[in-house]
Amino acid sequence: MREMRAALYARVACATQQTKHAIVSQLEMLRDYAASRGMKIIEEFTDEGPSGLRLDRPGLDRMRGLAERRGIDVLLTCGPDRLARSFALQVLIIEELERCGVRTMFLDRGPADEPLSTLREITGAVAELEPSKVTERDRHGNRHRACCQEMVSAELPFGYGRIPGRESTASHVEIRGGEAAVMRKIFDGRSRLRIHERNDSVDAASRGRGQRDFHSSKQKVE
Repeated sequence: MREMRAALYARVACATQQTKHAIVSQLEMLRDYAASRGMKIIEEFTDEGPSGLRLDRPGLDRMRGLAERRGIDVLLTCGPDRLARSFALQVLIIEELERCGVRTMFLDRGPADEPLSTLREITGAVAELEPSKVTERDRHGNRHRACCQEMVSAELPFGYGRIPGRESTASHVEIRGGEAAVMRKIFDGRSRLRIHERNDSVDAASRGRGQRDFHSSKQKVE
């Protein structure tokens, strides 16, 4: 019996130090699964950053090209949401691979035998809900950081710098002396400008009233 040739595919939505660990973790699980099934790993494909709602991903494109050349028999990935975030895109990719004689297998779901099976419909719907789950996790995370007196916003105003957290202290912001001095000069200059403008308007109003009072008095005398 011919050894089954496998390709591994792992994806994370953003390229950070934390997500690099997620990629490594996904690949380790896929390698273990392939080894336990006696599969020969032909190539490993990864995408770090591209959205799962897009098809133009470098790693995915290379994997699809290898499948088109009949270079693999099975694609292993951790779950449908790693392959694509949209159910429609999942169906498109899986059916394309099936036409190339490639079977798609998910570690957390099993084989995707029927393109429009109930299993795929359910997992696709769950994958589409994942962005809402991520948003909710971010909201709770930001709330926890705020309760810990950490700076939640990723962007800081000019004049402030972020101090990373340590074991004994949470991350926080501090005033940068040089930038703060620049801001003081800017606002002091604006304040002086507003005072001058206000004085000028008061002087103009006073002159206007003086002229009116003079003409009024002149008319009374005449």
